[in-house]
Amino acid sequence: MKDINSEELLLRQGKVPTGEIAVGEYDYHTSALPVIVYNIANFNFVLGEYHIHVYAVNTDGQQYFLGEGMGSVQ
Repeated sequence: MKDINSEELLLRQGKVPTGEIAVGEYDYHTSALPVIVYNIANFNFVLGEYHIHVYAVNTDGQQYFLGEGMGSVQ
């Protein structure tokens, strides 16, 4: 029996926070690739700093890890 809180089950039920991303231009001076995550649904947040993991999902439903870092919710 699968865990009722498994990511796979929660994703199918629409209960996993999802959003959209916008990728900026790569800065070769700082090796930074700015990514903005917005329109996050199912995210019961409190304003403040968060450790964020970002994944992209292709049309076949496969997830790809893009990166992680600290970010703030304002």
